[in-house]
Amino acid sequence: MSRVVAEFAIAQRINQAQRAEHVDPGTYALNIENARASQTGGLDKRPGYDQLTSSRLDTTSRVNGHRLVRLPRGGFAVIGDGKLDVFSETGAYNITRDKVPECSVERFPVAGVRRAAWSYGFDSVAHVEYCGGYYIVAWTDLDGSTNKVMVTILDAATRMVVLAPVEVASGYETHGVCSHGGRYVHVVYSSGANIYTKWIDVASSTGINTGFSSGVLLGSDFNGHARVLSLDNLSATPDRAALAYVDNAGTPNAALLTFDRTGGLEYVALSGARVTSGVGLGGSWSNRIWIAYVDNASADVNVNAYVANDLTTAYSTSAIFSATDLTHKQIWAASATSAFLAGVNGGSCYEVEIEESGGALFQVSGTEKIPGNLYPFSNFLGVTLGSDTKFYGLASDLRTDGNHAAVLVDFSDPIVDDTFRPVGLAAPRLMMPMSVSDGQDERSSVGTFRSTTKIAYAVIVRRSQQTASVEVVEFDFADRERWSHATAGGLTMLGGAILTAFDGVRVFESGFVAPPQQPSTSLVGGGSITATSVKYVAIWEQPDSEGNWHISAVSSPSSAVSPSGQNVDVTILNLLATARQDLSILHPYIRIGLFRQSTSTSEYYRVTPSTGSELYNSTVPSVTLRDNTNVVTSNPLLYRFPGQVGTALDRYAPPGLTHLVEYNGMVCGVDDTRTTVWFSGQPVYGEPPWFNPIFTVEVPNDGPIMSLAVMDGALYAFKRRSAYQLVGQSPSDNGAQGGFGDPRRLAIEYGCVSHRSMVSTPLGLMYRSDRGIELLDRSLTVVPIGADIQDTLDAYPEVMAATFVPHQDVVIFECCESVSGGQASGNGVSLVFDLTIKGWVSIDKKRISGAATSHPAQDACVLLYNGRERYAWVDTSGRVYVESDDYLESDGTMVVKTWESAWLKSAGLSGEQQVDKVIVLGERHTSHGLSVSLGYDYASAYTHTRSFSDGELDALARQWVDVATGKNRRGQAIRVKLVDATPSVGTLGSGRGGTWLGLTFEGEPRPGGKRTATGQR
Repeated sequence: MSRVVAEFAIAQRINQAQRAEHVDPGTYALNIENARASQTGGLDKRPGYDQLTSSRLDTTSRVNGHRLVRLPRGGFAVIGDGKLDVFSETGAYNITRDKVPECSVERFPVAGVRRAAWSYGFDSVAHVEYCGGYYIVAWTDLDGSTNKVMVTILDAATRMVVLAPVEVASGYETHGVCSHGGRYVHVVYSSGANIYTKWIDVASSTGINTGFSSGVLLGSDFNGHARVLSLDNLSATPDRAALAYVDNAGTPNAALLTFDRTGGLEYVALSGARVTSGVGLGGSWSNRIWIAYVDNASADVNVNAYVANDLTTAYSTSAIFSATDLTHKQIWAASATSAFLAGVNGGSCYEVEIEESGGALFQVSGTEKIPGNLYPFSNFLGVTLGSDTKFYGLASDLRTDGNHAAVLVDFSDPIVDDTFRPVGLAAPRLMMPMSVSDGQDERSSVGTFRSTTKIAYAVIVRRSQQTASVEVVEFDFADRERWSHATAGGLTMLGGAILTAFDGVRVFESGFVAPPQQPSTSLVGGGSITATSVKYVAIWEQPDSEGNWHISAVSSPSSAVSPSGQNVDVTILNLLATARQDLSILHPYIRIGLFRQSTSTSEYYRVTPSTGSELYNSTVPSVTLRDNTNVVTSNPLLYRFPGQVGTALDRYAPPGLTHLVEYNGMVCGVDDTRTTVWFSGQPVYGEPPWFNPIFTVEVPNDGPIMSLAVMDGALYAFKRRSAYQLVGQSPSDNGAQGGFGDPRRLAIEYGCVSHRSMVSTPLGLMYRSDRGIELLDRSLTVVPIGADIQDTLDAYPEVMAATFVPHQDVVIFECCESVSGGQASGNGVSLVFDLTIKGWVSIDKKRISGAATSHPAQDACVLLYNGRERYAWVDTSGRVYVESDDYLESDGTMVVKTWESAWLKSAGLSGEQQVDKVIVLGERHTSHGLSVSLGYDYASAYTHTRSFSDGELDALARQWVDVATGKNRRGQAIRVKLVDATPSVGTLGSGRGGTWLGLTFEGEPRPGGKRTATGQR
């Protein structure tokens, strides 16, 4: 007579951490899929998902997805295709509100390269090239009386110095670095009329250890303005590089030559180049070299294109710019047959597109003139984003007041009003000024391709009042951490290479890229102002759609003027680059705020000009406002008193920030150094988040900050192997009170590897480490809570989102097999941690229409949709899936729930048992089928399956089903797998199926130990 071996409730927790024979089947299951723990006991099914439309109001459709963002006023947005789409629940369509900056930024110093800041020490020259996994940085060292050509090599992945700064040549001037063949790096330098190259082979440690070759003469007719170009991205010529310069002929020419390690290969001279204007040189992914130069006689800008490995084949054009002597020329190819050209004349930047057709070149687009002192002092670099190739340049204004800005702008897509859209900001107010002396534009901050998704520049950064350094600025267009977000003042702040804000209508840069330049003044007769030694300052200002008033830092004060019964004309140069102004929509204008002292020692008061418009006008290089008000003391005061100790601080645009969080009313983020946390000023109704360099705290040591998180009134900065606690409050406007204290290192060794994996829960902070998924609990102890699902995490190691879902009382980690281009790749699963039972309750596998595998999520969040809070996720194609009220997949099929028990062993580890049948207890909700499979003796496969149709189950008042074990009833261990199935006859309904409650195993243990076979004795 057999007896009951065991009976127990369906286990709701997964355990993959122990050996299978050690897991208690009454407490843990080996695998659970698409399930949730029922609040009344048993195991229910996860909700299904409804797919929302990707169609836009403009009849296009979104085809790419990166972020799913819950908006502060309700609703949600999707970031994809380089744009921000807001979803209309009523209309069931998406509205494209604006473009978003496409990249993130990281800035790191070239170790060992430091000089005195007051002497610059580098001739304001730095070059960077990427080749073979290394960054090669070159500069001219001006220490002492002799120029020295210096080079250092960094590992691009670790930033470590591979080759310490070495002197390549003495008594020469550096002109650039280029490479070919994916291994040979050339440094080009000159002395007098001779121009040379030295090369190094970076493909092996032997080549690097051998060092640079002897000098190879490239030409003896050099007259200035050298530009070098790597041609590895030209499909036909990976074996050479290019050099352009102005020669020293009687009537100087623009010279173009190609070269390799042996010296010059081909040479061509283009007659009549203007010496003071130099040349521009660029290449494309096709077999083309583009060169631009200014005709010495006409001052017209001419452009030629050559076949890179055959300079006798040329394509030429007549004047691109007529009688416009352009300096700082840059040219870069947009495709196999087109290029962009930009340059500077006077106070304006020009750009134009050129196309090749029928063996000739012609101008495609109208000439764009961008007023204001905007200087593209670096090569344009192309980045292909989907099917769209865009071209970027590092631009700067040549300021005289120390507020130097280096901003990455989109040169291929000027926005309405002739302004360029900023997409990156690095080292604001720290970058050293770039000289515009003869030839400077050919030598400063040369950029390079690192890959199709990364570009890099070298800049000179002030490290302190005493020192400056060469630093590499790397812009990443495929960083998965782009567009982290936080909410403040009704705005959604988006992280990236430039911090931006979304106000429901526009996406624009936080603050202003730079304050107005120092105003200039002139006295005009016939006025009423009488004052002695008063000064003027200006600010940019603009309201947003939430009613917040955005104001810039204050310009440097003008020179003092002393009007005596006169008016004062004040001239202000235009804004450098902005995404704030777009006349194609009804959006508040940028305004110029003009302020004046009443006496030489007083504060500044608002001035209402009698002539000239305060409205920003991008079509002119400057605006002149006339002040005719004698008494200004009843007018509004400027928000700060320049030069006065203890006054409110300037409101600057921060550098690019990532890992954004909101803490105690402050927006906090990690800057381009990846070791410094910036935080915004105190929250005030009607003011947006604003920043100042004083509002920062450095978290040194242990590498870059990987994530920020908030718990129990403290901010936590996680690095890869450590974490730091910061406690503080929002600072006062003058910075005298508030802010953060010193970071306190926690006693943990398992930090965070990705901000996307960080989530705050009632139990503490959960995140992905190198070990697995961790919990930093509220006692600040790290618990390896991911051990129970480690096998699955190893198979799907990349965490794309971690979300606390209050209405389900779970935390969901969206994981995938790999990441490519910043997006989820391969299959994906959702790891579900139940906060009530404090365990992993399910491995969700999401199925979409036409896909048999588990679909990965790119991002996820909880949003308000159809009247209640719901979990939602977006995939890499930009499709949004939102939790439904039923249990159906987005394609209408039933969510399939799976449960696999641990091994049952009634006779101990090495005994034998006899199990005659298994009884499954469940509760039916809607029609469904059920498959019960049995496995034996630790085998990976199930050898016996009994399927129950929906008709059989529907006939039962309460689901007791039993499965006989048959001939396999005797053995060491048995396990059970349950899978529900779509009804074959009954109505699908909501698809909920049944709740599984318990299992009963009927049988008995056998006496003695397991019988062994001959080979085991």
